[in-house]
Amino acid sequence: MLLTIWKGLLTNLLEGFLNVFTTHASQEFDRFTRASLPGVPARGSPEAAPAPPLINVQPLTPETAASNPADCEELFTRLVQAGHLDSAWELLSPDSQASWGHRDTFRQAMESRQLGHGVVATRVRQVRLLPTWTDSASNRTYRQVAELIVDYHIRQNSRERTVTKDVHLVNVSGGWKSLCYRT
Repeated sequence: MLLTIWKGLLTNLLEGFLNVFTTHASQEFDRFTRASLPGVPARGSPEAAPAPPLINVQPLTPETAASNPADCEELFTRLVQAGHLDSAWELLSPDSQASWGHRDTFRQAMESRQLGHGVVATRVRQVRLLPTWTDSASNRTYRQVAELIVDYHIRQNSRERTVTKDVHLVNVSGGWKSLCYRT
């Protein structure tokens, strides 16, 4: 009997020692895959919303990956500032163009925004490339997104100030396009 107790003690000790250097069995972690977060419906449940559709599924070309999305955003801002709105329109993503409905609507809105105030200068502080990003306003998920932190130096009548915004550009047919929706 003493031998049985001694053998059991050694087995438990050896298993405890080995567990320090090995991973636990996948059955022990099943509880994490079945548990749901508070306020979030479990996967497969009827109240779970379907995932938003993925947009722009083309691979990022080496030319696009090497190009600087900050240049695209700064060019877009300069074109709007200079009144070259047809050229700025071409730098919008297809989704953004669809939200405006027509090029003339975009032109009129941008011209009215520039009266008495407008962007004086733009400085991109940071660029991050994201594999996917979901726009909370449109609930659309995009692939290959450039997330920029941009300082816009804005003039409003006689006052000037700097506004910092997060801006997103998407890869469309191998080139960066701005997400500038009609508001």
